[in-house]
Amino acid sequence: MKDVELVKRLYIENIQDKSVVSWQEIADEYNRIKGTKLKPNGIRHYLDGIDKEQLKKMKITDESTHYSERYIETGTSERLSDEDIILRHGLDPAYWEVSTLGSTRSKIGGKEDDIINTYQKANFKPRVFKLDEKTISELCKRETPKVIIEKQTSRKSYCLEIQLADLHYGVNSFEYYRRYLEKIVKIVHLGWDTIIITTGGDMIHVDDFKGRTFNDTLVGSKEMLLNAYDWCMAFYETLIEECIAYSNKAKLIYVVGNHDTTVSWLIAKKWEDKYPQCEHDTSLEQWKWFKYGKNFIGLTHGDKGKFKNFAQVFNALFRQEMADCTNIEVHSQDKHHEKALSEYGITTRIITSPSQMTEYIKENGFVGNRKAIELFAYDEKNLQAHYFIEP
Repeated sequence: MKDVELVKRLYIENIQDKSVVSWQEIADEYNRIKGTKLKPNGIRHYLDGIDKEQLKKMKITDESTHYSERYIETGTSERLSDEDIILRHGLDPAYWEVSTLGSTRSKIGGKEDDIINTYQKANFKPRVFKLDEKTISELCKRETPKVIIEKQTSRKSYCLEIQLADLHYGVNSFEYYRRYLEKIVKIVHLGWDTIIITTGGDMIHVDDFKGRTFNDTLVGSKEMLLNAYDWCMAFYETLIEECIAYSNKAKLIYVVGNHDTTVSWLIAKKWEDKYPQCEHDTSLEQWKWFKYGKNFIGLTHGDKGKFKNFAQVFNALFRQEMADCTNIEVHSQDKHHEKALSEYGITTRIITSPSQMTEYIKENGFVGNRKAIELFAYDEKNLQAHYFIEP
């Protein structure tokens, strides 16, 4: 995917203290950063339709800036706030703040007009929202209404693991997942001793209002996050409340993803407060696990480390917890397709994703996979059933 913002930045850096820009140097640096092999002429077309004279006036600092020149008319006694200035330059104050400001003023009209014409030059920088520990703590302390679920009577001595891997809400809507949810709830209604629900694990496609992932890759927009939040809450909270009603114990385990680390963690903390009758694991550990009887199930998103080594990682970290188990599995996500490897008494799986086709899936060749949500049923000793839920 072409990165126009990177080309703009390289252009600004290259033209400084020069009379002629070197597209060869820009292409070399772009290819070094992105790992591509594009030609200078190909890179040059990335800036088609962009005012290069404006780019020449911009300066690169530690953060990207936006330069603007405007004529602004004001009353002689009128004083513009920073927010007014940002708006008059056609930007959104929610995302930008004034960096530097310069202007020349001249009076226009007669005495009764009392109008000042200002030629204003300004540099703007992105407004930074800092999600520090204090802010997170305050968010988590907000009072959330507790949900009381009436328990049902039918029970089985089995554990159900609901693996919600890579749902990518935002790319996918609640309507897209409605049939999946209906089929999962039918299985939940069979009645269970314990139900494990994985949260996180890229359940939302973006991690901020700028449409970026946790790793700062631009993949969406502000609107995508707003929609994704509503759809995600409708899906998960319906499922959580059904699981509480039809099990002796329900546990939510947050899996650290690479798209939505911050957003999904905050949602997991909200559920921890809203559903006190559930057990919750909201830690930021990459390698997690749960046990049911003599079943040990390791959990990780799968973007860290290598699939073939996951069994060794869990064996090194949790050898004592595994020691008395007759069934040991590791469930990873991230790659959007299914795969299984069974060696030395440990079965390692990649859990498939039900997500619709995205550019990431296409570029990485994760095509033709089963669009399913996977569920696992365990008795006290072994895996007894493996469900693939498809619409």
